Amino acid sequence: MEQERRSLLLKEYQETPDYKEKIVQRLKIQDACNRSVEAKVYAMAACKNDPFFFINNFCWTPNDKYEQYHFPFILYKFQEELIIWLKKHIDDGSDGFMDKSREMGATWVIMTLFLWHWLFSDNFNALVGSHKMEKVDDKTKDSLY
Repeated sequence: MEQERRSLLLKEYQETPDYKEKIVQRLKIQDACNRSVEAKVYAMAACKNDPFFFINNFCWTPNDKYEQYHFPFILYKFQEELIIWLKKHIDDGSDGFMDKSREMGATWVIMTLFLWHWLFSDNFNALVGSHKMEKVDDKTKDSLY
């Protein structure tokens, strides 16, 4: 019953004008990049300057709880706030503690922010761990890598 409720909420969200606008923008950017080297250069610069732009327009997230498995990763406001918080700690080299609940996309936010830094920052290094060692890189769909 809970899964049915979540599926209905997801479908309702995907029908909102805000979501549709973000999907259209994403498609336009990707189409422009496919058609023009100049557009690729602009998109690459925008990605380098803005993790939100990178994630919202070029990243995907899986979820096997739904009929649709791969989703365009379009950030919610609370996920953007998490990125701001994480980026500050990364940039400052400071520690931070986050209490994380399930099904909120925190792991994917962290991994895509690490990917963004890895692609666009000089000398970026991050360590990724899990409560179970085999969940980090066991080549299954639940693996972090």
